[in-house]
Amino acid sequence: MESQNRELLFLEQPQAKNAIESLSQSKLGGTEEFKLIKKLRQDFTSEETSWLLNQVKLRQKALRKFPSTMVEKMYFEEKALEQATAWPLALHRAQKLQAIAPEGPILDLGCGMGCDALALAQYRPVIAIDLEQSRLDILQANAKNLALPYQIQTLQLDYIKNKLPQASAAFSDPARRVDSKRIYKVEETFPPLKKVVGLAKFLDIPTAIKLAPSFDKTLLEDLPGASLEFVGLNKQCREAVLWLNCFAEPSLQASIYLKDGTWHQESLPLGQDSPVAVGSLHEGQYLYEIEPVLLRAGLLHKYADKLQAHLFDEQTSWLISDNLVEEPLADAFLITEIHKFSLKTLQKRIKDLNIGILEIKKRNSAIEPEIIRQKVKTCSTKNEVTVFVTRQNGLPLFMLGQRVNH
Repeated sequence: MESQNRELLFLEQPQAKNAIESLSQSKLGGTEEFKLIKKLRQDFTSEETSWLLNQVKLRQKALRKFPSTMVEKMYFEEKALEQATAWPLALHRAQKLQAIAPEGPILDLGCGMGCDALALAQYRPVIAIDLEQSRLDILQANAKNLALPYQIQTLQLDYIKNKLPQASAAFSDPARRVDSKRIYKVEETFPPLKKVVGLAKFLDIPTAIKLAPSFDKTLLEDLPGASLEFVGLNKQCREAVLWLNCFAEPSLQASIYLKDGTWHQESLPLGQDSPVAVGSLHEGQYLYEIEPVLLRAGLLHKYADKLQAHLFDEQTSWLISDNLVEEPLADAFLITEIHKFSLKTLQKRIKDLNIGILEIKKRNSAIEPEIIRQKVKTCSTKNEVTVFVTRQNGLPLFMLGQRVNH
């Protein structure tokens, strides 16, 4: 911890800040990095040079999650950055808590390097709590550099075992990585979800708990009054959020961050999911792949109605329709061929069609796209096709399709 504090104190110095800024566009690795090290060693110690290069690398990684205008003013720690929420998602959650909670500060429990705390501080005073003082120090430095509208107070303590300050709402992100190992079971997060839920009940304030996107919806049966939100970014379900003490009517919620910077949001009261009819599958029909967040939120039946579509198999969530319907939250494909699954047959069709670019999608199939890419050779062309690998009534098959631009 002392070393990490020394590192932050060094990075805050004007000379270090200038060095990081000058290196921000540098390509690190190989001979280029060796040249940079040699140059930096003229002004900095070996340890300081290592700290500078590490921050440059982390800032380049952070651009995947934060706007560049923020990254250039922030410091990062590798493990904390891995679990940090993407900025649009953190801001969305902060806005939601702001709308729900009565007046007063918001707790960020287990804040890490504090991405969510920074977002919450756009709207409310924040009390950020973590076990690691080094991460709290990074948060305070970042908060200072970003000149936030509201203050962030930091406390180093175990939020499960200690009395907490008065607050109007709380957010918690239980660690899903322990000793570099990814955790998938909610009882193995740190702290375990059960303890965080118990704390939320005790505090009796609106509480949002960030979870893995694979969170089992059936666990809501043991959480009366809870709502579950699935949050999407770049056509991926990025996280689930458990909302406690928040909404009068428990629901499944879908929130999707769109390319234009706006949000699409809809919800379904718990228990109102409906089955989708199973129907025909043949060439010339359209296959629709809807946003995964909508699937997780139980909204498949709603989009089947909108698209005048059905399933071709109960175990597969692709929708099939005779009609081409414009839907921004679904990708449409024209099905051109359907075959029993065989790598040999697939290879022949790729060769016959002179295909150079393969897009591979799979549902309800044991074979991985990587295996297909290894086994099936493409041609030296720019001709494209989408391969759908799946099953119908237990029988493996593949389909070829073309993306349809609305």
